[in-house]
Amino acid sequence: MDTFKMVDIAYITFYNLNCTDNNYIECKIAYWLWRIVPIPLLVVGIFGNVFSVIVLSRPRMRKNSTSIYLLFLAASDMVSLLFGLLPDTVYSITGVRFVDRSKIYCRTRLWVIHSSVAFSVLLLTLLTLERLLLTKAPIRARRLFTPKTSLVVCMTTLFVIILSNSHIVYGFKHYLNKQEILEEFGKDLYPVLHFPCAYVNKTYRAFYTRTWGVIVLLVFNFIPATIILIGNVTIAADIILRKKRLNKTYPTLHISTVNLQQSCRSRTCSPVLNTEPISIQRIPPVCPQIDNQKGTNNPEGTPRTKYTKVKTVGQHNNEIKNQPLTRLKNQTPPAKASKVKARSPSRMLFTMTIFFMVTSFPYTCCVVLKSQIGELKERDISRWQLLTIVVLILGWCNNALNFFLYFVSGTLFKQEWKRLVKSGKIRFCRIFER
Repeated sequence: MDTFKMVDIAYITFYNLNCTDNNYIECKIAYWLWRIVPIPLLVVGIFGNVFSVIVLSRPRMRKNSTSIYLLFLAASDMVSLLFGLLPDTVYSITGVRFVDRSKIYCRTRLWVIHSSVAFSVLLLTLLTLERLLLTKAPIRARRLFTPKTSLVVCMTTLFVIILSNSHIVYGFKHYLNKQEILEEFGKDLYPVLHFPCAYVNKTYRAFYTRTWGVIVLLVFNFIPATIILIGNVTIAADIILRKKRLNKTYPTLHISTVNLQQSCRSRTCSPVLNTEPISIQRIPPVCPQIDNQKGTNNPEGTPRTKYTKVKTVGQHNNEIKNQPLTRLKNQTPPAKASKVKARSPSRMLFTMTIFFMVTSFPYTCCVVLKSQIGELKERDISRWQLLTIVVLILGWCNNALNFFLYFVSGTLFKQEWKRLVKSGKIRFCRIFER
């Protein structure tokens, strides 16, 4: 075989591979990757996104504006898998293209894929901007970013994206026979076109492969990725600075060799101390009491917590009786409580951002490089076929594995999932009890 034979990249297929004409290991690896990886990834992605939609749709989760973005993201990822991964896998294994079987599907498939992928990227961008504003101006941002506001923003973004990609519906045509394609494009372009679903004319082919490709890379890839990266770096820096300030404001209470056991019943508290010499800097935790009586400071009689002094026993009475009252040991300071509450969304956002960069950036680079290549040697063709399936698998992982990212990095998501599983077990057991 002549390894120095040059072939135009436009004539190369990267999906339905045939490695019988060459003996390159890259082509064989790509051939088996198409048959092994996509199907399990599709199953995991469909079930994972369905579970994400179920969990994020629960009333407790819908109260959080972040859950609205994640809910739309799960639905968008599922659409990308059904319209992207599934048809490409079937075509690579069997050689059958779904777009050739239906006129409507021929016109709408790429429209749906472009819209869903762009929507997923912009959702992550909007989520980053929301967390950034919540970090910089938490009071104003919490008033602004409500679940209703997030829903309006998501629907508006989706409408704009669908409208901007609507030209694809009119840019493809389902031809009745090959002679129509030959008359429209001529002999030079005829081999690179698929029958019967192809471009509507030469002008749109040039626009879609060149101009629109550049617009997609800039508007839906590089610009959102830059915003996401800068936003997450800013959020991380702000969290680190707040943590340092918090440690200065609420230093860790250190009580050496103390074994304090409290038995709090109604309005009494009985601390038990070791008889060993100790050095106590603050008074031990006290028991909260509920005051339901109406008064000048509590006109509505609403329950409120007040703290009482602890009666100490033994030789340590003089050491701690004059110390100021402190909070309960397990009670989190207000500033720290808000930090803990915000930890889960921020950690989830960081995890999703890193995963998005790792899985999406290689595919973007691959598309840019392909547009700059004219002809390739046969050995380089096999390498590009292997590279194509690898970057496609990485991109599909971004759509298929978000459920596991939510579960690992999202504390609220994990808790709601456990509640869902627990309630499901109870309902399942009641069926057999009847």
